[in-house]
Amino acid sequence: EGVCQHSNRFVAPSLQLILSKFIERDHLNKHIRNVMEVAMERKKIFVKAFQKEFKGLIELEGDNHGMYIIGHLPKHISDKKLAAYLKNNGIVAHALSNYFIGNHNESGLVMGYSSVHNKLIEENIKKMKSLIDSYQLAHQSFQLPAKAL
Repeated sequence: EGVCQHSNRFVAPSLQLILSKFIERDHLNKHIRNVMEVAMERKKIFVKAFQKEFKGLIELEGDNHGMYIIGHLPKHISDKKLAAYLKNNGIVAHALSNYFIGNHNESGLVMGYSSVHNKLIEENIKKMKSLIDSYQLAHQSFQLPAKAL
């Protein structure tokens, strides 16, 4: 019943006409291309800043064409606890394990970058690195590999 209610809603002809002209004049495509360009630019900034701060301690998934990047953690680390700690301290990163059904052994962070202003990306990654360093000191079971120290 609820689905029917939402799908049977009437859209005013004036709004339909405006949207139709918006699409016909290629404004929608221009907007989508602009959003994609901005997202690609922010992704480059994110990856560069992340690699500079983390130096391989958290491996980013290489082939990503979406609006999020996955940072893989060692399997023994609870991504849910780390994501909660980061969120409580102002950094939003989702636990990769939340996206699996059943048994899995993936641990990681799903991190968005496309809605973060260019100037804030590097600042937030530095904050994230500092928080993860603090988290490591407070939790003996949490240890990232010492790859590039």
